[in-house]
Amino acid sequence: MTRGGAVAASVVLAVTLGSCVSHGRGHTIDFDRLEGVDRIVVLRTRDNEVVKTITDPGQVRAAARFARANETGWKDPLSGPQIPQYLLRFFTGSRFLGGYGIGSGYIVSDPTVNGFWSHTVPPDKIRALAATLGLALEER
Repeated sequence: MTRGGAVAASVVLAVTLGSCVSHGRGHTIDFDRLEGVDRIVVLRTRDNEVVKTITDPGQVRAAARFARANETGWKDPLSGPQIPQYLLRFFTGSRFLGGYGIGSGYIVSDPTVNGFWSHTVPPDKIRALAATLGLALEER
């Protein structure tokens, strides 16, 4: 390899590694817009079926607070996006404001709003949220 080729290869390697290091810090998603919503439409992702609509203010607040507590540390897994069991879609009136998906041990951003991001969450916290919302999570 020529000296110029070695320098070019070094630059490409440095940029690639720099991207990985920067990417590894995590991403922040602002869920402020979920505060004050009046309902959540819950979709089961395996068949895109609406399984329930949640209007109980306590349940809606709990789901919004859960998202707010996990705004930092989102990653784009090298293995590709994780598929949640349920997608929680938040609304005020007929206006869709965003959402997130839940799976066993992780949450994912709504790709239509924030892109394909995943966040590891302790399974007991996910189970507690699912129980609060009256959802049965499959262990995987």
